[in-house]
Amino acid sequence: MPFTIVMVVFIIGFVIVPFFKRNSLDRPGASKQTIERLIDYRSEHDMTPEEILMSLLTDHQITFIGEPGKYHETAAFVTGLLPDMGDAGVTRLGVFFLNYEDQEEIDALLSAPEFDESLARELLFHNLVMNGYREYLDMMKAVWNINRSVNEAEGLRLIGLSPRQNWSVIQTGKDSEDPAVIHRVYAAGVPDTYMAEVIKKEIIEPGRKGLVYTGFQNALATLQLESYRENMIENGFPDDTERTAWLVRQMEGVTSCTLFIHAPWTVKNSKYGIDYPLGGVLDSFMEKYEGSDRSFGFLTEGTPFGELPAAPGSLGTKNSHKLKEFCDAYILLGPLGNYTPFTAIPGFINGNNFAEATENFPGPKESMARTPEELNQFIAGTAANVTNILEKFKK
Repeated sequence: MPFTIVMVVFIIGFVIVPFFKRNSLDRPGASKQTIERLIDYRSEHDMTPEEILMSLLTDHQITFIGEPGKYHETAAFVTGLLPDMGDAGVTRLGVFFLNYEDQEEIDALLSAPEFDESLARELLFHNLVMNGYREYLDMMKAVWNINRSVNEAEGLRLIGLSPRQNWSVIQTGKDSEDPAVIHRVYAAGVPDTYMAEVIKKEIIEPGRKGLVYTGFQNALATLQLESYRENMIENGFPDDTERTAWLVRQMEGVTSCTLFIHAPWTVKNSKYGIDYPLGGVLDSFMEKYEGSDRSFGFLTEGTPFGELPAAPGSLGTKNSHKLKEFCDAYILLGPLGNYTPFTAIPGFINGNNFAEATENFPGPKESMARTPEELNQFIAGTAANVTNILEKFKK
């Protein structure tokens, strides 16, 4: 099934269900030799997460960061660095949580003398009715703050990358398995292909530099996922079988890279469907340091970090792959057990948008909430249950 629907299934199947309140995940011990190699490399190539991102932005026209989940720290890291993007020549920020068809309103919002939070909420809602999270508003307002202090040429333009998706056609669980229905959901375009075309039109062709904040798997640039390809062909999209970052990397004359932020990975064969990335080696490595020293950024090509193997089933793969096959750089922000969830926006669903929210809920409508309060509780509960996931990574 297409990726967005996979994520809906993930939320319902792995976040809401109560078995996530059980015991912590086991973490295999990393060999002493492996940890020593990583420590030795860091002693000679010590870079902060901020330094590694700024170096990537400086050296590439397009830099992808994949959102690994609704973890506050990962989104806040990106938002916190937005004021420095101009130093690397970046004038465009593409985000997957806004629609391209709303670009005129996005431009108006971020060039206005006052930040209109009600309009910002509406734009999030247009993309996905469950998008009621403060972290997305914070990122939008950070761009507005940048733009009100500089002239237009020096500002940062926020670009909505996603196509409008018609979730009203999904009424039952069977609908999400019907290719004819899925085609109606994606009538405006398949997200990965569509986003690549928007990046080309709005960033690459005008000769701009851009940071692109997408879903985690949309950012895969060098690995063609067999499972995604098979699902797209099965659902009748034989010409839309590649991820956004992979499509961009094939464009002539474009330099691009992908940065991953350390977070839980989906791993098919693990106990709960999630697990430590790379068997927990990076988490064992972090334990050798304290406090802020646990934050670190590194390239993957030609480094011992890039040679770390991922188990089959990681991020939808069928075979084992090395970290360097997933991304060009990686950053550690600290122990996963210290992460916190996104913050739900109070009253995101209200009497004015409730009917549209129920109509466009991204999943079956068979057991829909009956009041705005219940839908808001669903949004807040989804975020709060991330805490149950993160509890499994506490040691």
